[in-house]
Amino acid sequence: MFFLLLKENPICAYESLFFTETEKDIIHENLLESKTHPFKDREKFQLEALIYISEKIWSLWINNEIICPENVYKIKGYRIKKVTPWNVTFSWIPSNSSTPKTFTLCPYQAYDSKEQKIIDGLKN
Repeated sequence: MFFLLLKENPICAYESLFFTETEKDIIHENLLESKTHPFKDREKFQLEALIYISEKIWSLWINNEIICPENVYKIKGYRIKKVTPWNVTFSWIPSNSSTPKTFTLCPYQAYDSKEQKIIDGLKN
């Protein structure tokens, strides 16, 4: 049996019908060897995918990074307020303000922090 483990999260561990053991190792190494932090100096905050099982079991793909309840600390500068099957609500404090801003994203949407607006229909 083959299992694809992404970021050591049990929700991301599935038997692989498509990848060999070598291909799995390469995928895993490339995910772990990310040279740049996905949230550092980024104007756009993209929600690329959302997997929701329950209030405490979910995964998000944000700026090419998998975020789960166990690793929400990786989102520097942003805070997850609520995750639903359809969207995610975030908050952040702009550098020129002391008042938190709140925004809600659905998959394939991004938040432009410079313009403070939501951009629809993003696809890589």
